[in-house]
Amino acid sequence: MIDDKDTDKDTEEYHLGDADLLGMDSKDSSTVDKNAEKSKSEPLKIKPQESEEKEEPSQLASSKSADHVEKFFEDMRSKNKYFIIGGLVGIFILYYFISLMFEKSPTKPVMQNPAPQKIISSPAPLPDIIPKEPQPQIPLGFVNEVKAKISQVINDEQKTQADLQTVTSTLTSIQTSVNEMKQKMADLDKAMAGMTQQVEAKIDQLKMLDISKQKPKPKKIHHHRRARGSNSSIYLQAIIPGRAWLINKDGTNTFTVREGTKIPGIGVVQVIDPEQSRVVLTSGQIITFGQWDS
Repeated sequence: MIDDKDTDKDTEEYHLGDADLLGMDSKDSSTVDKNAEKSKSEPLKIKPQESEEKEEPSQLASSKSADHVEKFFEDMRSKNKYFIIGGLVGIFILYYFISLMFEKSPTKPVMQNPAPQKIISSPAPLPDIIPKEPQPQIPLGFVNEVKAKISQVINDEQKTQADLQTVTSTLTSIQTSVNEMKQKMADLDKAMAGMTQQVEAKIDQLKMLDISKQKPKPKKIHHHRRARGSNSSIYLQAIIPGRAWLINKDGTNTFTVREGTKIPGIGVVQVIDPEQSRVVLTSGQIITFGQWDS
């Protein structure tokens, strides 16, 4: 940047020299014409020394800035990449301000056709080569290992999601079962309430029966008499609770009776009393053991 601007400055100085030749008073027009003819006949002589002397400060400034840049990069290579980026930004800003210091505001040339002249341009300097920091190379094995771990994490995540869905479905089924059990318990409570009411009603009925039984009843007077003739020919042979064996007087006929058994010609068995060894009939007769069995 600096060298191009210096070249523009030199060309502007050459134009100013020609303008000085042409910018005289109209009164000296003859002198101007003569000078113009001389300028046409004789080519302009450019002092190379002056251009070189003018170019020396810019070259020195560019060389100094290049030295500072190289030294700065050598110091910054050992530092972190973030400091390197910040240093690069600072260098570019410094370079921009240096170029502004050597740059002058352009002057407006006189709008006249100048005589043809030879312009010697200085060669453009080569751009500064900024060394690039070598990028670290990641080994392929490490990359494959990282990919394998990522795949494993993804598989574990999918498995966890599947397990979570299974647990969720299980909890849903359990909740459904609990709701069903609650409904059944409610039905059982209703049934128990109904049965409790029925039991209470039965208890009330039993209480009423007990009260009615506790009332005194008139006692019946039974006249026990021993059967005579054919009726007295039946005797008790054996007796147990609820059953008795009877036999006739001759011992030829034996039969079994229970409470409620009807004996023809005598009556119905009412009580079988093994403690007193007797059978009481509804007619009031009592059958006991015979003389030979007593």
